[in-house]
Amino acid sequence: MAAIRPLSAEMQKVAIEQLNEVPERVPQDIAALREWIRKQPHMRARTDDQFLVSFLRGCKYSLEKVKSKIDHFYTIRTMLPEMFANNTIDDPKNLLIVRSGGIVALPKTLGIGGPAIGFSRYKILDDLGITVKDFCRYTALVTDKSIVDTDAFVIGGYMEIVDVDKVGLGAMSKLDPISAKQFTTYCVKGSAIRIKGVHIINVPKDGLSALKIIRNLFPAHVKERYFIHSTMEDLYKHVPKEYLPIEYGGTNGSLAELPVKHEKELKAFNSYFEENDKYGVDENLRQGQKADMNSIFGLEGSFRKLEYDYTRLYIPQLVRMFTLSHKVQTRSQCTEKKVFSHKQTRQINSSSPVSNDFSCIVDSQRHNANNIRKKGRLTKSNSQAIHTFTYTLALTKKEMVILRPLPDDLAKKAAEELNEKSVDNEYYVNTLREWIEKQPYLRARTDDQFLIAFLRGSKFSLEKAKQKLENFYILRAAMPEIFRNRSLSESKYEAIVKSGAAAFLPEPVSEGGPLVVLLRPSEFNMEQHTINDVLRVGSMMIDILMQENDRVFIAGYTFIIDLGNISKAVLLNFEPEFIRKLTILVNKAAPTRMKGFHFINVLPIFEKLFGMVKSVISAKLKERFYVHGNNLEELYKYVPKHVLPKEYGGDCDIESLQAEWWQKLNDYKKFFEEEEQYGIAEGYERLKQVKELIADTSVLQGTDGSFRQLEFD
Repeated sequence: MAAIRPLSAEMQKVAIEQLNEVPERVPQDIAALREWIRKQPHMRARTDDQFLVSFLRGCKYSLEKVKSKIDHFYTIRTMLPEMFANNTIDDPKNLLIVRSGGIVALPKTLGIGGPAIGFSRYKILDDLGITVKDFCRYTALVTDKSIVDTDAFVIGGYMEIVDVDKVGLGAMSKLDPISAKQFTTYCVKGSAIRIKGVHIINVPKDGLSALKIIRNLFPAHVKERYFIHSTMEDLYKHVPKEYLPIEYGGTNGSLAELPVKHEKELKAFNSYFEENDKYGVDENLRQGQKADMNSIFGLEGSFRKLEYDYTRLYIPQLVRMFTLSHKVQTRSQCTEKKVFSHKQTRQINSSSPVSNDFSCIVDSQRHNANNIRKKGRLTKSNSQAIHTFTYTLALTKKEMVILRPLPDDLAKKAAEELNEKSVDNEYYVNTLREWIEKQPYLRARTDDQFLIAFLRGSKFSLEKAKQKLENFYILRAAMPEIFRNRSLSESKYEAIVKSGAAAFLPEPVSEGGPLVVLLRPSEFNMEQHTINDVLRVGSMMIDILMQENDRVFIAGYTFIIDLGNISKAVLLNFEPEFIRKLTILVNKAAPTRMKGFHFINVLPIFEKLFGMVKSVISAKLKERFYVHGNNLEELYKYVPKHVLPKEYGGDCDIESLQAEWWQKLNDYKKFFEEEEQYGIAEGYERLKQVKELIADTSVLQGTDGSFRQLEFD
């Protein structure tokens, strides 16, 4: 029997319904996880039941996900001793924070089984003189305690309310993007806690844009839970007033009294905190690829480059920002007091990086700053002012491009194969965005990460990127049965996902290599699902990958299509309409790269099918078609065995993977609702042509009708 705290009836109900917990199976799940940890030579981890069940619940009992979480939990803590080592409540900075009341946990959850609520007042924290790293250390301390002694924290998740009232610009001078990036990665990859919402209140007007930029740094499913409230009434729509502290009109504890309680609880846990230093990882003993700063955080080395880029890239951005609302003069014109117009200054500053010998004077009425003289590199005398003004970079969202950093293998591939130069990304993204805004027939997403995908998919040819983006929305408008009203409310969609008929495997074929997509038509139940249902789910999964995974644009996909054991019902769906839609979706409907098609367990009947498919794809893709019959050894030459599911001799657990995908699809509900607002005007001529082409069966019969007639390449 597992040594874990019994749950209340209400909490147990939530664990069963939302976290996939099967109470009678929990001891076996804990035992399986403990046995896996025992077999990891590089890892020294806690194995007590309460700790392990917290991770199982936090990962909704996906064994593969919980293995990854625990590995990242200890790997990141070992990599960052300055943030996690020797971290106890006796640390003077931790005592300072807990006694200030700047961060508290409110006693009541948001309803029965709802998330625990944290409340932060950044003005108090700012006045303490603590750093971002100090804040992260304290948060890690509290989280360590909560995951093993507060079931509501793990089962219901966690919600944070952040009051930024009266937070001054001086706080921005403490901005530490390195520590912020590191701790955010730890929370996403290594924490057992599920973030249910972040609610920012009392935001000054000047800070609104800055907070929106910070929001855009998060993955899509996290962005959906990040709220910036202009009024308290707006907050009450998400968090009823009664759940706020007494000082904010609620009944959920007193901010004056809670710090005393928290300090007492944390001191009682101090021996647990001291034990944490016994655990960690030894990369020399890790089997397979070693973890390093780049593989975990996605930046070169140990973030030293970020400090350089912060000066080299942000300061020119700062100069451009001031042209929006402040006066800017060049060295040769300072004596004449000549002022450039916004348009003129953009022409000067946006075409190329600012050189090291420029001089400018910026008059900032908004922040009551006197003229700041900037010469060459960032100097000690003006660094504080520049850091402070960086806060207002938010005003230049249109010009400041923020992208996920690439891991080394993808950065190298993007540079070598896609012509990507990071210093030019800003120019390309903004140019493409400006083009979109000028197209009256096109309603498209214009966020930075979305646009860079099309640029990478076009090898940074702006004309090709424009064409690809237009094609993307034309094809979606031409096939509304697949791309419109993509709701998963019907139970049949869960069955499609969990069948594993279409699985996006988590590991690439190699470093810098493509992701693997496994298609198993035999797993589709065509008595319950239509082919459009299947394509709809597939399109949604691809959309999520486009939001989260840069590998699909840079390294691409490799498809494995298992044609064994296909039922008659499935075969009947391999008709011209299906083949036409499938090949168009794969070949034309996304800026992704198709690197190979590997067919296994092939029957003679499919030879004609291959001929139909090849008639509508490019010559380049034809060269990437491989037929392996029943010989998996041939397949292993292209796709390493360990990448594949267990059914094919590999390590991947399809059942856990698909359960994870089903949850991910539900997490993206708001994203797919937003997608309804984008598209192509119905009267657009090329849309009419594509609709006619999709309906033309001659395309698959070798006649002159061809999708390439529209020059989609």
